[in-house]
Amino acid sequence: MVAGKTSNSRGAIVVLKTTLKLMATLLAMVLIGALVLVLNPSADIEPSQANIIATEFGPRSATARFADSLTALGHPEPLALELNGNRVFASTTHFRASPQKVLERYQTEFVRQNLNAREFTTLDAKTTLTRERAGFSGSVVPQKISPTHIIMSGADSRAKKWTPARIFGAFDPEAMPAKTFSAYRWVEIFQEPGSPTSTVLATWSDEVFDYTKMMPKSPAQAFSVVDPRVPVCPKCTLVNQLSDVGSPGTHLTYVFTTTHSAHQLETFYRAKLGEQGWKLAETHAILGALKDKFDTGLDGMEQLNFERDDWTFDLMIYPIDAKTRGVRAVVIDPLHQQNIAKNEMP
Repeated sequence: MVAGKTSNSRGAIVVLKTTLKLMATLLAMVLIGALVLVLNPSADIEPSQANIIATEFGPRSATARFADSLTALGHPEPLALELNGNRVFASTTHFRASPQKVLERYQTEFVRQNLNAREFTTLDAKTTLTRERAGFSGSVVPQKISPTHIIMSGADSRAKKWTPARIFGAFDPEAMPAKTFSAYRWVEIFQEPGSPTSTVLATWSDEVFDYTKMMPKSPAQAFSVVDPRVPVCPKCTLVNQLSDVGSPGTHLTYVFTTTHSAHQLETFYRAKLGEQGWKLAETHAILGALKDKFDTGLDGMEQLNFERDDWTFDLMIYPIDAKTRGVRAVVIDPLHQQNIAKNEMP
């Protein structure tokens, strides 16, 4: 009986981590593709001087405390996004310090904001159970620590009065996290080789995140929810749909998976987009520059860019495994492009 409970607990950790990583990766791709990086390379790790004032009389939610922590740490106003009908947020900043020093600063701030009961700055085996339970009940704790890459995450439970031990033990690794969790928070810290600067990417949801909306949609379902300007490739499963709701203009992103070859997909989109009046353009300058500077994890990616009436249609086709490919389609209008230009790197 004990062995079974341990197995379930380990499965719970794996399932939740995988789910959080998937969502954070999707948001990171949007941040990179849209170039909403707010540069602050000269920032140093030092005590915050921010004046955080709570405007409500009730206790602050974990989501609010997380947002307050980011504000105190110097993060800019977050980018508001809609991911499969869920409201999520993302914010990026930089520090002239090592990832480990940045981790320590964030953990200190999380404790100051009463988001965490204690600081977690290592992956000491003696604290594994305590750390995982804390992450399952709202705290933001380390999941990976290396000299150049650190990941922290946490989630809220739907049953607010459950103890961390009960959440940890009751989570069913065979079921969707929707039955147990209602929100997530993810912080990723990474440092490029030779750079004195660490980049921090924070993504989080509101307090009513519905994990069931993250289930892939069949090809038949995809046709009913995808914008008519975006052709749905034959036998393609819709993994996610995302839009920027925090700034003017249109920015739509769709990610599909399929077993079709890159050549079949490229032929399909060239034909369908040509029928809609899209013209093949040169490689998108921003995405081309980012491909050289950031490791997107999309080795073997094919990229096509189309234009129509000052609108752009960016298409990425990339291998997921030996049999599966991903298709990422992004539609952006001129107004949104102007908004992006305000945040371009010098």
